[in-house]
Amino acid sequence: MKIDEKDLELDLYKLDEGWLDLPLLSLKWSQKLVETEMDTRNLKIKVEQLRATIDGKMRENPGEYGIQKITEGTITAAITIHPAVVEALQECNDKDRESKEVKAMCLAIEAKRKALEGLTQLYSTGYFANKPILANPGYEMTQEKETAKLNTESNKKLLRKKV
Repeated sequence: MKIDEKDLELDLYKLDEGWLDLPLLSLKWSQKLVETEMDTRNLKIKVEQLRATIDGKMRENPGEYGIQKITEGTITAAITIHPAVVEALQECNDKDRESKEVKAMCLAIEAKRKALEGLTQLYSTGYFANKPILANPGYEMTQEKETAKLNTESNKKLLRKKV
């Protein structure tokens, strides 16, 4: 599953849109979490059913699976390395990993909600009104360039006057 980082972006100039989009965003990822967790549970059931089926076949025909003596240990070991079981377990692990990624995204959306709360509170108290650099990161670079340019031009003029 592809995690869309755009779902986590914050824009100081669109706090209202961030708040309006948040409930649907939360619902979307919560539903994905439920789906992936159900898929994981279903795959675990499939693995257990596959193990039981292979167990029964091995006990009926042990020679077909290379088992000389039927013991619980040999049956369990043979089931564990059976290609169908290995493939099913890999599929189950992949789905479990996907489920954990979606759960992490749900936590990140909760962090976005808290960030929106904090930014909204700062905005409503006028925090950004006196700090244009924080409100617009590109502004800082422009200001630094302009200041450096003015300082350089001033120094050149001063040097000329002294001569």
